[in-house]
Order: sequence, then C-alpha cells, then structure tokens
Amino acid sequence: MAARRIPLLRPPAYVRQDGRTLLITHSWDATSDVLVEHLGAENVFRLNSDLYAETVIEIDESSLRIAYGDDAINFEDVAKVVWWKAFNGKISADAYIEAEVRYILREIYNLFEVSGKCVLTRPHSDQYHGKISQMKLARNFFAVPQWCVTLNDSSSRLSNRVVVKSLSSEQVTEGKVLFTREVDPAALASQYPWFTQHLVDAEEDLTVVYLYGRTFGFTLDRRSFEGLDWREHCVTGPLPWQPADLPVWFVDKIRGFMGELQLNFGRLDFLRAGGVTHFLEVNSNGQWAWLDPGGEYGLLQAIVQAVHPRTPMPACG
Repeated sequence: MAARRIPLLRPPAYVRQDGRTLLITHSWDATSDVLVEHLGAENVFRLNSDLYAETVIEIDESSLRIAYGDDAINFEDVAKVVWWKAFNGKISADAYIEAEVRYILREIYNLFEVSGKCVLTRPHSDQYHGKISQMKLARNFFAVPQWCVTLNDSSSRLSNRVVVKSLSSEQVTEGKVLFTREVDPAALASQYPWFTQHLVDAEEDLTVVYLYGRTFGFTLDRRSFEGLDWREHCVTGPLPWQPADLPVWFVDKIRGFMGELQLNFGRLDFLRAGGVTHFLEVNSNGQWAWLDPGGEYGLLQAIVQAVHPRTPMPACG
C-alpha cells in the first residue's frame, strides 16, 4: 500500500510572510528532497556542498549573497537555517578546496546561529558529545550495555557475547561500511581502534525522534530481518517500523538526557530485551523521513512546521 502523501503545511496567517529557509545540505540527500517537497521549492534556498563549483558565494563585513543558477538569496532574505548532512562524503578531489568550502559553509551557519535563525541540528555536534561521552552520560538515565574502546590494546575487558561497532560511521576500504557484528574480542587486531559492546539479545529495536521536547517513537521487530543491524537491509526496501507509545516516565528521561546534551533534535536508538530498554546512541543529525514518509504519525508535519520559513521559531524543549 502506497504511503499517503500530505499537503504542504500552510503557515498561520499571523506570521510574517517573507523570507525563506536556507537548507545547507548535499544534492544526494533524500531527506532534503522530502523537506523541499513539503516546504515548497519557493520557500527554500538549497545550498548543496557538492555543487560548490556552480554556486556563487559572496560574504563581506556587511552582506552575504549566495546564488545558484537563476536563484539567489541575501542575508536579510533568510528566515531560518537548517544544516542537514552537508558533508555526506567528499565534495572535491582537491583537499585544499574541500577544506576551504567546508570552512565557508560552517561559517555561513555560524553567522545565522548568532542571529538566532538556526533550527534542528548543528554542524558536527558529535564533536561535543560523541558516542563515548553520550554513553557515560546516558547511565544517569537509561540502562547501557557494557562497552569498551581500545587502541593498541590486546586485552579484552568484555566477556560473553560481544559486538564490534563503528564510532565514526565512516566508510572503510572499498567504500564499505562497518555494521554491527558479533566478534571474538581475542581475534581483533590490537593495532586498530575498536569499539566493542556486550551483545543484547533484543526482541525489538526502538528509535525515538526528539524534536524540541516532543518525542516520536517507532519499534521494529527483530524477527523481520536477519543479523544484528537493521541498517544493512535499508537498501532492499522499507522495514516494518511501527509507531510506539512511550511511557511518560521514559519521555521524561529522554527530555532530561537531551537537555544535558543541549540538543533540540536527535534520533535516539535503543534495544528492548526482557522488559529492559537499553540505550545505544543518539544521532544529532539522524535521518528520520523513512519513519513517517506519508505523514501518518505526525513526525513529518512537526519537522516541516519547525523549519518552514513562515512559522514561529520553535521553542526549546
């Protein structure tokens, strides 16, 4: 059954009617395509990092102008700014050009952040709270499977069944990705960095999108796919994620945790096993569109409203 499409969100009449949303992203990002579709192309200026060679950018002490093709936007034309997967892979074969373009785009974001116009995500927020610091903090709110990060260390601090995971989510050789795998810790080459964690024999995955204090939960029965990592199966088609009601006490813990991280947006991943919900990580720039593609569960509408240029700036959660 095809997903039901929702109409473009119409902004309240009392909000100002000028300005556009500046979407700093990558031309291949499908979530950005969804945002543009539901915001309306006329309400968005899409700045794609990988199309820098065709983009004109001019910044001086009193002005900012960005142009692509026949379209252009100035500083005063921007109502909101969204940073979404802007550096999803390399954008140039020239390392110097890539570094300079990345710097310029981050500074464009910074200029608008000072002006209070940025919503949802921040560039490289994992530099402040990555997986290691997340898990240490998460112990104050959730159950966290025992874990260990090693480099040039052949000793194993974990026993029983163990999985290996990626910290950075970067591609390895030949464009491959390291998905979660069960391993024998003694077989891992000590000269490499490793992130290992106790394996949780879970009945289902739980993912929760947090948006300015609101939560949208979805579960996935682990019997619906093979292996330990559902991400391996995304290319073969949509998985049967179902909306989930979250207990008030659990929502309160999520709000407290995200407040400690000072994040207004993120997708939190958990495993449910034997009545216990185990925290895995929060992705502060996590994809979400595949959870509610037809707008049936309110997530799509909530995000469109948050980033629409003619709705009020969302209040922090």
